[in-house]
Amino acid sequence: MIFVVLAAILFSLKGIFAKILYASGMSITLLLVWRLWLALVIFAIPMFYNKHFYRLSFHKIKLSLLVGVFFYISTITDFNALYYIPANIERMILFTYPMFILIISAIFIKRPISNRQWAVLGAAQIGLILLLNPLQGALLYDIVGVLSALAAAITYGSGWLIGQKSMENITPNEHNFWFNAVSSMLILGQFVATGGDMPQLLSPTPEQFVYLALMAVFCTVIPFYFLSIGIKKIGSEQAGIVSMAGPVSTLVLTYYLLGETLEMVQIIGAGIILLSIASLSIKGKRVKIS
Repeated sequence: MIFVVLAAILFSLKGIFAKILYASGMSITLLLVWRLWLALVIFAIPMFYNKHFYRLSFHKIKLSLLVGVFFYISTITDFNALYYIPANIERMILFTYPMFILIISAIFIKRPISNRQWAVLGAAQIGLILLLNPLQGALLYDIVGVLSALAAAITYGSGWLIGQKSMENITPNEHNFWFNAVSSMLILGQFVATGGDMPQLLSPTPEQFVYLALMAVFCTVIPFYFLSIGIKKIGSEQAGIVSMAGPVSTLVLTYYLLGETLEMVQIIGAGIILLSIASLSIKGKRVKIS
């Protein structure tokens, strides 16, 4: 359980580093190229000491490759959301991903949604509306940022669902390496396709590079390892509950480090979302989300 808690807290630092780098003038694509490629290099190191590395069949890694595609889309939309809306709002919207896992499972796996689950989904929607605080008379946050965060939640949930299957037959490091390799290649392709060149790629200042390295190590590599280990030990459902530490830590850290605040109605909305997602994640006579 401690691995999932630590992973959730480390993931929550991502938004803070992103906001600092955006404020320094770094673009979304350049940030992601450095974050993913630095992480990939670290993931690759133990792979070269794995005697099975060169004998992995495509059948064994194809699900991890598919996870990589979803992770790429989720990462792009996630960091795009961070560019437009506060980190605490982005994190709470992203945390609705178990709700989308339930819906995706119903559509593609034909797993029926119970009346109780529909009620919980409705409550989560109410919480999301309160979080966005439309009672201000207009949409409080940039619509591009909100839609990007929702897209990140949907694609992250899809990747989570596929990732559970892909991790059954390979080690956490193999899983992390292959899906990060796909994501890294895709983001580099996007960088080149949008006019990026070598001088621009090497443009980060020493201070920016420090933040990029910290993000790659402490907000990517370490939490992915911890999360993979945690899911194997306690299962995805319990991991979903424990990962509630992430949004909570984001609310606390963004308040003290970035000065981001929520109004009372938004705090109530955030609480409803957390309780709804927790009830979806609980096992036994409660509900499985995946």
